Amino acid sequence: MAFNAGEVETALLLASVPELVDGSAYTVNYIADIGDLEVLLPENAPATFAWLTRDIAASGVMGDPRPATAENGKRWLEQAATRLAAALEAMARFPNRPYPQPTP
Repeated sequence: MAFNAGEVETALLLASVPELVDGSAYTVNYIADIGDLEVLLPENAPATFAWLTRDIAASGVMGDPRPATAENGKRWLEQAATRLAAALEAMARFPNRPYPQPTP
């Protein structure tokens, strides 16, 4: 599961701007356990309420950045770019039809 500054985001940064990633500052924080009714519940739980990242982790990290690699980040960026390009190409091919005008 990825949240903020976890594996996926960290890998994307390692692939694109590694000089901004400080591996010595990695910290691991996970969102509250869905079974603990006294704490914040994650999305898609039976009941949720608004929260800020600092409510979960003062560091701002939600997840685990330690498994992140530049190689995975590069692969994920390439896959995202390929899918985005395909979506844009599909939109460009979509027939340009005028909206039907209402008859008076």
